Amino acid sequence: LDSYYDFKSALNKCHMELDLRCLREAYIIGVTTSGLARNIELLQRVGAKVMLCEEAGEVLEAHTLTALLPGVEHIILIGDYDNL
Repeated sequence: LDSYYDFKSALNKCHMELDLRCLREAYIIGVTTSGLARNIELLQRVGAKVMLCEEAGEVLEAHTLTALLPGVEHIILIGDYDNL
């Protein structure tokens, strides 16, 4: 059983490295707030400088704040002015 978990861990690491290579080549990465939370470790390693949040008035403030990755220098919030 231990060897299974070791193999599974190694496979997950390979998948993450492959995903990281692909994401670093991308100009734009689209992700939902829940997808960001699920893949936070991977997305932190990408090192994006700009974050754009569409329909920001519909997203809870807590979700927006937790989505802020350490390397983000600019955040653009798009949505209904009355809801921002």
